[in-house]
Amino acid sequence: MERVVLLRYAGASMTTMAHHLAAVLDPPVAHLDELRYDPGWNETEPAVFAAAERNLLGQRRLVCDGNYLSTLSEHLSWADTVIWHDYGLIRYLWRVLARYRWHGPGQHGSGVFVRITWPF
Repeated sequence: MERVVLLRYAGASMTTMAHHLAAVLDPPVAHLDELRYDPGWNETEPAVFAAAERNLLGQRRLVCDGNYLSTLSEHLSWADTVIWHDYGLIRYLWRVLARYRWHGPGQHGSGVFVRITWPF
């Protein structure tokens, strides 16, 4: 497990799992949301995001938290391990609401960004 990709829907605790895996395996952790959005949660330019992702995929060891369909095939071909959490919809909704209650809105140092919108 050198190049791990964690796939999930929001609320599946993949950020937490990424940190637990990193503690055991000792690779760096990358949260794609931190690349996709600036600190104000504004979307970065697609070319900037793609370049940052390519840079990540150049690393030999990494736990990568997040998935975007636009680059998913690159992540899957790079990874030696893919972990997919598939919980029921009620659990995802519960986790999102609980995260909002526990952390409040905005970016948090753990890699979690809490924002609830209709498209989300």
